[in-house]
Amino acid sequence: HISDCGISGLIPPEIGNLENLISLQIYDNDIDLPDSLEMDIDSNLTGTIPSEIGNLINLQYLDLRNNELSGPVPLELTNLLNLNSILLTGNQLTGEIPYQIGYLDELESIDLSSNQLSGEIPDNLFELSNLFFLSLGNNQLEGNIPSNLDNLDSLYYLDLSSNSLTDEIPYQMQNLDLFYLKLNDNQLS
Repeated sequence: HISDCGISGLIPPEIGNLENLISLQIYDNDIDLPDSLEMDIDSNLTGTIPSEIGNLINLQYLDLRNNELSGPVPLELTNLLNLNSILLTGNQLTGEIPYQIGYLDELESIDLSSNQLSGEIPDNLFELSNLFFLSLGNNQLEGNIPSNLDNLDSLYYLDLSSNSLTDEIPYQMQNLDLFYLKLNDNQLS
């Protein structure tokens, strides 16, 4: 767990050697916030998320929020069958959301907001029955909101705001017991 502490540079590919790691948290390193000593520490991780992260087969929690990471969401994340949380918000990630993330049945929380992700929302994300938090806002996503919302009994937080989503809001959304819903700044009807 490394946060707001002056760390910078690349995530080394050797991170993949830590096969027994269950939680990797390196976050808030691009936000100029006072730390516990009331000092402003400006730090950040740069470069891409190394593909070797897919070797962390026991990883359950991945938090790389608020850095300056770029490039695509690594497809190798889909090797992490025990993963229950992916938090990559506040970076500069590009490309499409890998469809295969929707096969990670243990996922409870996905936050890919505030990046530069494009393409359509993979419809199988809406089939993750354990998912309670989904935030994809402030990207460049387009297309429709998938209508297969029937499996999302646990979902309480959904943010799809500030994208280029079009068409109608699926009627199935009325069956969700959401605490938080944000769809603004799209082209929905």
